[in-house]
Amino acid sequence: MLQKGVYLYPNCLVMKIRKNGVYIDFQNDLVFLEADTVVLATGVQAKNELGQKIKSLVKEFYQIGDCVEPRDALAVIREGAEVGRVI
Repeated sequence: MLQKGVYLYPNCLVMKIRKNGVYIDFQNDLVFLEADTVVLATGVQAKNELGQKIKSLVKEFYQIGDCVEPRDALAVIREGAEVGRVI
């Protein structure tokens, strides 16, 4: 991505997004980055309340994918294949 002019600023706090860029708090410095596109990767957190309720109602129950924990596609495909073999 760097070859395409894409820069990453992990673990920063977005302060303001403007038409011509974004203000971020990066390593305790307020930085303005000129940009025509801003991508926010905010992370995810697994939500499995429904799974916990269903688990108490049935004999067998399998959860796969991001409801277990956030992971990449390869990991959840592998997990789905493993559960598929079991059932």
